[in-house]
Amino acid sequence: MPHSQATVIASILFPLMVLSCRVHGDDTMQNAALGARVFAENCSRCHESPDPASRDGREWRAISLHMRVYSDISKEDQRNVLIFLRTFNTAAMTKQSGIPAAH
Repeated sequence: MPHSQATVIASILFPLMVLSCRVHGDDTMQNAALGARVFAENCSRCHESPDPASRDGREWRAISLHMRVYSDISKEDQRNVLIFLRTFNTAAMTKQSGIPAAH
């Protein structure tokens, strides 16, 4: 099954995020990096990985709880995927920054 753009981006971001976390000591980014890895390894097994910007934080929470059961990942992995999705949700970042997202 071909990887979606979101899966490819997550797999590329993972090592960069881990390196950044080690340099800056940022726990949230470290959790997001771990979530990116779990996302890249698991979400594309059954379907195309979704774009983090396609849902808001509340929707991602519900989806991640539901998918945790189907993908048989740990609660910690589900939490880290949710942190990754929320951190890289460009729609949410646009709302917070007031800068329009590039399309």
